[in-house]
Parts: sequence; C-alpha cells; structure tokens
Amino acid sequence: MSSQPELYVAVGLVRWEEYFLLGSRDPEGPGGGTWEFPGGKLEARESAEAALFRELAEELGIRVAEAHPYPAFDHAQRDYAVRLYPFLVTRFAGEPSGLEGQAIRWAEKAELWAEAAAMPGANGPLLRHLAGHGLFDPL
Repeated sequence: MSSQPELYVAVGLVRWEEYFLLGSRDPEGPGGGTWEFPGGKLEARESAEAALFRELAEELGIRVAEAHPYPAFDHAQRDYAVRLYPFLVTRFAGEPSGLEGQAIRWAEKAELWAEAAAMPGANGPLLRHLAGHGLFDPL
C-alpha cells in the first residue's frame, strides 16, 4: 500500500454550543452503524471548503455560514491512504437532519473521546490530531 493519499475528504466538525454533530454509517457498508463526523470526498478540481459546503448540504440539509480550517491530516488505512481536511463549523443555517437515511446525534466532547476507538477509519486518530492543534482537550 502506498502512503500517498488516494482519497481526499472534507470533514465537518459541526458545533452547536458544546456539542458536535455525528452521523451513523450505513449499516450495510464498511464500519456499518458506527458514528462519524459528517463530510465526504472531494470531487475533481473541487476545493476542500467547497466539498464541505456541498457535502453538508447534501447529507444534512444545512448551509455552512462559518467554517474554520484546521491542518490536513493524512491517515493510512489497511487498503488505502486518506487525507482529511477538517473544518470547525461554528455557524450554519437550517436544522440538521439525516437526508441520506443516516441517524444523527449531538455529542459532547467527552462522548467523542469515549467513542474514538470505535469510530471508523481515521475519525479517532483525527480527534488526537485536532487535540494537538487546540480544538479538543485530550481526556
């Protein structure tokens, strides 16, 4: 496996007060039923920010009004390498809902750390990466 990223993903850490939005993965797919941060793959020649805005509108029905980028994070998975572009979303319009049939829920920071090991792929390591950049206090 190459350590060069083959997949590029925008990740939204959608915050409301002291809570962060999580969505469940498709029960039929890899990591089925586990919780993850919303977002998705960048399309050809699409910026990470544009992908974030598009994905959150498609997945959750919200319009991002304010998003702060954090440093990209590379993560080698078993079959491929992924580069995540995390954004802290602090303002948005609309009420989030699972437009693709996924369950969603708001989780406190402590819940995120408790579930980090069960989060699929790079989501758990991403929490540690973001803690190193001041977004989360490690517990």
